[in-house]
Amino acid sequence: MFVHLACQCLVYESFGQSQGSFSSINFPQVYPPGVNCVLYTFIGDLGEIVEVEFVQFDLQPPSRSQK
Repeated sequence: MFVHLACQCLVYESFGQSQGSFSSINFPQVYPPGVNCVLYTFIGDLGEIVEVEFVQFDLQPPSRSQK
């Protein structure tokens, strides 16, 4: 797997907990300037299944310079 060097990498581990929550950087505001890529990694304990449920999901439209 290739991860761009400019990506911010966030790792979430269960540490035996059966539930948890996470939110994106700076939520509910927009990402801070210069954040172009965020990589989330979820790690469960041995024998666990990690399920990610999105309660709210919103994508920012690309800027004119990205089209």
